[in-house]
Amino acid sequence: MKRAFEKTICVVGIVLAVLFIAVVLLTSFNVINSEEFNNGILKAVFLVLAVLYGISAMFSAYFVFSTGDELKEVLVYNRQDSTTRVTKGVIKKLAKQSLKNEQGVKVKAVKVVLTDRGLNLRITIKTDSVDIPETTAYLKNILVDVFGKILLIKFKNIDFKLVGVKTSYEAPRAEIRSATQENVDRTPQLVGGSPIIEDEKKEEDDKIDEKQKEEIKRVNEYETGVTESEYENDEDSAVVGLSDVKGDKTK
Repeated sequence: MKRAFEKTICVVGIVLAVLFIAVVLLTSFNVINSEEFNNGILKAVFLVLAVLYGISAMFSAYFVFSTGDELKEVLVYNRQDSTTRVTKGVIKKLAKQSLKNEQGVKVKAVKVVLTDRGLNLRITIKTDSVDIPETTAYLKNILVDVFGKILLIKFKNIDFKLVGVKTSYEAPRAEIRSATQENVDRTPQLVGGSPIIEDEKKEEDDKIDEKQKEEIKRVNEYETGVTESEYENDEDSAVVGLSDVKGDKTK
């Protein structure tokens, strides 16, 4: 029914669009005199057609961007001599019965939807589970097994929608507070929008000291004309000469 209505709306929109385009072209090429549109009845007709075109355009956009069509029947077997279909009521009842005895899970609604990707089963539930991903995965595996064994139906997706969550879980507030305080204490203080790290600051100071020492050495070499290596050689020779003098005295 929905598909037929969608096709009808699409055809009506196309017919109205062609009509408006034809009128504009005929008026542009002076086939229709523009003064004829001063008639009040003709204006009313075009106004009604414009409203109908707007409504058809909105419905078409809704059908294009809708997530899928809810089905009334699903084809189960398709043979040359016969076909077997199952109604959505059977699918809903089977889904609810499959999850009825699951503790902490209550099925609120079941939908069978056909999308561009294939056949989808959408389950609306309430739960008091602590681990939601594990619970939904467990329920999905149950439904896959039940529908695959009984009706031989394989859904492309089985989606869950939670409309209520009741849980007795309490967060360990003391542990979270202590962990938060540790993280805050370890976080460096911000000055000018950037953290100050003592090790990096010390390395930068050492680099600055080394650069200053190199500059001082260069200035001394320039003023004295003696490089550091020559100065060290002179000190070595002076030490050697002094040792020779001490040796002569002892003799």
